[in-house]
Amino acid sequence: MDVSDAFKAFVTLLALVNPVGVVPIYVSLVADRDSKEQAAIARTAALAVAAIIAISAVAGSAILGVFGIEVAAFRAAGGLILIVMGLGMLRGGPQAERSTPDEHRDALDRASIAVVPLAIPLLAGPGTIATTLVYASHARGAIDYGVLIGSAVVIGLITWLCLGTAHGLSRRLGKNGVGVATRIFGLLLVAMGVEFSAVGLRTLWPGLAQPVTPA
Repeated sequence: MDVSDAFKAFVTLLALVNPVGVVPIYVSLVADRDSKEQAAIARTAALAVAAIIAISAVAGSAILGVFGIEVAAFRAAGGLILIVMGLGMLRGGPQAERSTPDEHRDALDRASIAVVPLAIPLLAGPGTIATTLVYASHARGAIDYGVLIGSAVVIGLITWLCLGTAHGLSRRLGKNGVGVATRIFGLLLVAMGVEFSAVGLRTLWPGLAQPVTPA
């Protein structure tokens, strides 16, 4: 994995997690909790996000092997997931759609909301896990796995920073600011999804890559 691929993996995973887009939901979920509990929830959620990505990276190839799924097929499917999620973000942000209204109401009554619904599915949902599995399936050594695990750690730190400063960030960005950030991430995801699917489909059906000869 060269520097370009490593950066692409990091940006794609960060766009999927989109901690900025979760800020308004996080603020509403912790509104009735004291500052100490809010800090603990932010820290635990960030750790859970990093752990989910890291575990998916380490176990990715084994998971695909157990189910007998070809990397190309999973890459094509992962690309479709990215496209769908990216289009959702362009329409206004998929974070709210990743959990049901019942899950949201239940979260308000839970002693801890850090893992569910914050880490899963609001931050590190199926799209994040699927994308990590795709990148992990192409890892060729300890360095590649180290890049993915390092990305997980950095994304966890960014998530912690966003949630830890959520109230101030929410005031500064406002609804429009969060919306703009979400849509930028969404556009990146659509582009990455198209590339993922194209590479996967060309691998499965090499004929797709052949130029069309005029009759």
